[in-house]
Amino acid sequence: MAYKGETVTRPDPNGVSEKEWRDYLYIRKNTAGWMTESWYCRSGCQQYFTTERNTITNEFRNSPIPGPKK
Repeated sequence: MAYKGETVTRPDPNGVSEKEWRDYLYIRKNTAGWMTESWYCRSGCQQYFTTERNTITNEFRNSPIPGPKK
């Protein structure tokens, strides 16, 4: 598995200020505790998936089990 980052909603680049766009690209909450993240299964199904991970204990919850590549 490969960590791809905190899950954030992409704003419309034509409808936000330069600061809002820059914040979307570079600023993350870096929460201590439960956080929704994007991951990539690189050793099998090669799919992206979203899960919750505790950044303190590295415990996962509500994690889908990626299936075989179709």
